[in-house]
Amino acid sequence: MADAQRQRPQASLSPHVEPGRAATGGGRNAGAIGSRAMTDQPAEPATKTSARSWVGWLVAASTALVVLLLAQPVGLDLKVYREGARIALQGGQGLYAPYLGPVGDPGLPFTYPPFAALLFAPLALVPFEATYVVMTALSVTLIHLVSCRIMDRLRAAGRFGRVPAWALTPFLLISAPFLDTLTYGQVNVILLAACYLTASQARWPWLFGVAVGVTAGVKLTPLALLLLPLALWKWRTILVAGATFAGTQLLGLLVFPAQSVEYWGHVIWDPTRVGATDYIDNLSLRGILERAGFGFPAWAVAVGLAIVLAGVAIYRARDQLPEQSLGFAAGCMLLISPVSWVHHFVWWPVIASGWAPSDRRATSGSLGAAALRKIALALLILPLVASPKILMKLAGVDETSIFYIVGVVLSALPAVGILLGTAINAFRPGRGEQPRAEAG
Repeated sequence: MADAQRQRPQASLSPHVEPGRAATGGGRNAGAIGSRAMTDQPAEPATKTSARSWVGWLVAASTALVVLLLAQPVGLDLKVYREGARIALQGGQGLYAPYLGPVGDPGLPFTYPPFAALLFAPLALVPFEATYVVMTALSVTLIHLVSCRIMDRLRAAGRFGRVPAWALTPFLLISAPFLDTLTYGQVNVILLAACYLTASQARWPWLFGVAVGVTAGVKLTPLALLLLPLALWKWRTILVAGATFAGTQLLGLLVFPAQSVEYWGHVIWDPTRVGATDYIDNLSLRGILERAGFGFPAWAVAVGLAIVLAGVAIYRARDQLPEQSLGFAAGCMLLISPVSWVHHFVWWPVIASGWAPSDRRATSGSLGAAALRKIALALLILPLVASPKILMKLAGVDETSIFYIVGVVLSALPAVGILLGTAINAFRPGRGEQPRAEAG
């Protein structure tokens, strides 16, 4: 009986591997999500050859330095965090004013829950330059750790075997989502790393729920990642995430009651506070459909389709590795959010790597499906190498130009790629074993 249970993979959010063993993703059962399945391979930490390589860290730091020198960052979003934190330290009055600070410094609204203003408080206690250096160093470090984990999984599955594990880092740093995140001083990478690394490497699955709850306390969109435990019937993880998120908001309510009421009663229902939803930099389904002239009904249908596809894909991939399933939830999160700027698409490597089976020998569909998967990858990645917004600016194109339609089409391609890649995995041939509805 014990042997039979050991051979049967159980759906979970994090692989639990016994000491001295490692689940390397060598097939549908060997790489099961959260299973206690063991292989004959010796234990090898996920980031041993990459995160510990001084060459990799040198390449990451050098690339970041070069791209930042070329981009000449202004840290605009970091200034928003600091301004919100400054107001929080002064009592919170005016936290949700239409604009904070003078024009360009930052001259933007604070769009996050009161808990975020509390969390950002240390940023207002030191000079801007110091906070930008620390935020950049932390972001580059986490980008490198995430990219190493992604490459290690792909290499364990028999892909990119001769490519150094750190080679993905410089490519990520020059892609538009990561470059925008660094130049704006955005918090995206920190939220990504918290959720991705706990889902892929944490010993206890409920830690993923804690990560989602805390990150959603800063930005609400990570709540969509709970589609992952929901599709896998992991109720404990959902409860932990919900309790953690509720705790963050309760803390905000206790410290800033008036601001909390304002946020939940007004701010959250006004997506235009973060900018025009039809702006070309908004790559979500809402942005795409509004630019094409469609209204709320079309958006509601598209959101429903995205959720169903992602849920089915997660369920069908329940015997794969956790970060693979997380990619489907992350893609859904970006699509259904009313606003997903290009810098929110730092999730693209998690999404793209999730489309590949955990083992090259595993069933991945027909040659046609493989070709469609490559098309989906191209649709997702290529427009994000340089965002449509940047391309339009470089070409001197505005909304009155006939060439603006090119930018509109480019801005829709990542969403099309996510839908296509998710659909391929949702309807791939073969079935995993039936998961048990156990608490996790």
